Amino acid sequence: MKNIIFTVLFVCFLVPASWACAGEEHDLYTEDLVIKSQDSGAEHNFNVEMATTPEALMQGLMYRSSMAEDHGMLFLFAKELERNFWMKNTYIPLDIIFIKESGVIHHIHENAVPRDETPLPSKGPVLNVLELNGGVTAKLGIKPGDVISLTGKSTSPEE
Repeated sequence: MKNIIFTVLFVCFLVPASWACAGEEHDLYTEDLVIKSQDSGAEHNFNVEMATTPEALMQGLMYRSSMAEDHGMLFLFAKELERNFWMKNTYIPLDIIFIKESGVIHHIHENAVPRDETPLPSKGPVLNVLELNGGVTAKLGIKPGDVISLTGKSTSPEE
């Protein structure tokens, strides 16, 4: 019984982006997202795909060869937990931003290495995770303590 519980936890929380099929498309809607610097007050705008379904949460940005610099993917989870991501089948470097329930950035793993299977921990419980192109957080000065919010402008897959 312990092995079954461990396996379920491992699949659901340690490797959220590892079991999707190559090239599988999901109906993702997009939202405008703003990251506000707590130091300077600068605001950085992104258009993010919203990963909300089990399929989208598992696939993430796997199998993509590029992404526009002002785009990303926001993984929405039901409750705050320690999260671990990895880069298996992810072909572009990513900045992985771990976000508290309050919208405050808790931790950033910069320039995650493509195809690396090393777990990248959130270093504490977080509710959501944002993936941006590798190097964007350093370029824009985004850091822990900055605040993330959605603007309410969304585009459904049908539009």
